[in-house]
Amino acid sequence: MKKHYAERVALALPSLRVESLSRTLIEEIRRTRKTSFTLAPEAGTDKMRQIINKGNTAGDLLASVDQIFAAGWKSIKLYFMIGLPHEEDRDLDGIVDLAYQALRAARRRGQVTVSLSTFVPKPHTPFQWEKQLSLDEIYNRQNFIRQRMNNRNLSVKWHDARMSLLEGLFSRGDEKIGDLLLLAWQ
Repeated sequence: MKKHYAERVALALPSLRVESLSRTLIEEIRRTRKTSFTLAPEAGTDKMRQIINKGNTAGDLLASVDQIFAAGWKSIKLYFMIGLPHEEDRDLDGIVDLAYQALRAARRRGQVTVSLSTFVPKPHTPFQWEKQLSLDEIYNRQNFIRQRMNNRNLSVKWHDARMSLLEGLFSRGDEKIGDLLLLAWQ
């Protein structure tokens, strides 16, 4: 990275695990031209992050957000999943709460975008047999969060619910799914 500092190369990183960030890494990235910075807390409460085996807490996230804004970023994206096993309304409220806490850490310095993806059970994972949300339930949870985010510096985006359902179908289907896809294409 150091050889590109003078060239003002923009560095756009994928979503980063909160626990993988350090002040040193943020400082190194800071020396490049700033785009948005994406963090992946994955869930709105410490309880849910423990269930999905993520090694970060709300405190870790907020400390990282504060360091990122202090280093000069104007925009942060927070990536969350909805529809995780054992998720309750208070876990969705946790997403909203974390977003507002991140916005407070910005201290009028920037924008926070919440990106929602729907949990899709995948084979060969601990949650492979968990039920996937219905289309209506996905819309309900997206709206639950969207309606609670009403600040011009806070936005929410989500993955198309229909695509999430198809992803679940394709990821857990057998060879007959290939036949079905071919038939649909024809």
